[in-house]
Formats: sequence, structure tokens, C-alpha cells
Amino acid sequence: MMGLITTTTLSTHAAIPVESRPLTSSSAVGGVDSTQTSQLWQLTQQIQKLENEVRDLRGKVETHDNDIDQLQKEAKNHYTDFDQRIAQSQDDIKKLQAAQAPASVPATTPSTDGAPTTTTVPGTAPAAAATGDEADKVAYIAAYDAYKAGGAAKAIAPMKKFITDYPNSPFVPNAYYWLGEFNLAITPPNFAAASSNFKIVSNQYPKSAKAAAATYRLATLADVDQHQASAIALMKTILKNYPGTQEAGYATDYLKSHASTSTEEKKATPKKAEKVKAEEATNQKAKPATKKKVKTKDDDDTSA
Repeated sequence: MMGLITTTTLSTHAAIPVESRPLTSSSAVGGVDSTQTSQLWQLTQQIQKLENEVRDLRGKVETHDNDIDQLQKEAKNHYTDFDQRIAQSQDDIKKLQAAQAPASVPATTPSTDGAPTTTTVPGTAPAAAATGDEADKVAYIAAYDAYKAGGAAKAIAPMKKFITDYPNSPFVPNAYYWLGEFNLAITPPNFAAASSNFKIVSNQYPKSAKAAAATYRLATLADVDQHQASAIALMKTILKNYPGTQEAGYATDYLKSHASTSTEEKKATPKKAEKVKAEEATNQKAKPATKKKVKTKDDDDTSA
């Protein structure tokens, strides 16, 4: 009978589901779970922070890639436009030379009766020399032809020589501008020389045809160098001094995009400040309080 009761009790205990049985050391396990949860939460926050930083970096890289692509497209458009102008100038020079071609010049020969006789000798007039305006235009075209023949590196020296030989030519502002473009196109780019030439056009020739383009180039270079304050100021200068130009349209787009970015940064700044203050307060609380040692008479006697 006693054995039957024992067997029944054991079978009943075995029939109880494991999930219903009490845990033997719930307090210890609970303590471990709390610590692990805290560590996992900290790791999760760190991962989220790193992911946000990676996203920000990717956004900056994409922005720089877009800026570079835009610079390359604009440079290609400028070169194409310049090629067309060069071709037009060459046609104008040919027409001018054709209009000034040597004509038939009457020559005087003595006759048998002593009276002068006029005869026509074709092609005896000297060829018309190029005027000053034509000479500088020809030199300017020749300097740019050096670029088409050998690339930007081969065109820098001829363009500098043109500026030295014809310092008062109306093509000098254009020459400085193209020197800037050539210095950007070489490998590796000479950003300092390019910026210097663009500044000459923008500052010394503000009324020239290339002033707006040179100012825009300075703004984009400042933006690439992370000098956004200078870039924004130059973009505003373009809108003020060169409204209606293609560069003014680019400047408007730039200012709109950076206005939205600065607004988001201003909104995020108070939150970051509050977060920093909260972290500082937490760290201050976590530091153990240091007890100041009270100086006694015995200490004075010992030190003496």
C-alpha cells in the first residue's frame, strides 16, 4: 500500500509540465539577465550611432561626387563653347584677310613719245600686315590651339606667353580664365594656380565675359575645400553682380540646397547640446566623491 502511494506521487510529479515548475535560483538568473540587457542596450546604441555616422559620410561622398561631375560637365561645356568661338574667330580672320588681299597696282612705263603710259601689273601690291587687334587675336587662338593639339599641360606656357606679349589685349581676361581651367585639367590638378587665375579675372576684370564663370569656379573650389562660408558668400556675389547668367542659376540651386542643410543642422544642435549636458551630468554623478583631508595641528608639526 505504501509503495502504491509513493508510485502515484512520483508519477503525478513527473506529469507536471516543466514550464510550470518553479525555478530554483530565480534571483541569480534575473541579475545576470539585467546585466546582459544593459550591455546589449549599450551595444545597440553604439551600433545605431555608427550607422548614422556612416550614412552621413555616404551623403557627403555623394555630394562631393555630384560636385565633381558637375564641374566636369561644366568644363566640357566651356571647352565646347570655346571651340565654337575659336572656329568663328578663325572664319572672321580668313574673311578679313581675303578682304585685304593685294589688288592690281597700276605701274607707269615710258612710251616712245615721252608720255607716261600706265599699265596694270597684277599682284605687285605688298601684302597687308596684320593690325594690332588681329595680332593679339591670332596669338590668342594659337595658344588655345596648343591645348587642342597637346592637352592642357601643353597650353599653359603659350597662354602665359600671350598674356606677357599682349598685356593690354581684350582677350587677357579670357586667357587668365583658361589658365585656371587648364590648371584644373592637368594631372594632378594645380588648385592653387587655378584659384589664383580665377581670382585675377574676378577681381581685376569684374566686367569681362568670364567674370561670372571665374567667380563660380572660386565658389566651387571653396566648397570642395569645406570652406562653405566663403562658397556661400561668392554665390551671393554672383546673384548680385551677374543676375540672369547661367552661373546665377547654379548659384541659386547651391544656396537653396545649403539653406535646407543649415536649417536641419540648427534644429539638431539643441538636441546635441542637451545630450552632451545629460552625459556630463551622468558622468558627474558616477564619479565617487573625494573627501578633503582636514589639516590638523599634528600634520603641521609633522611637516615642520
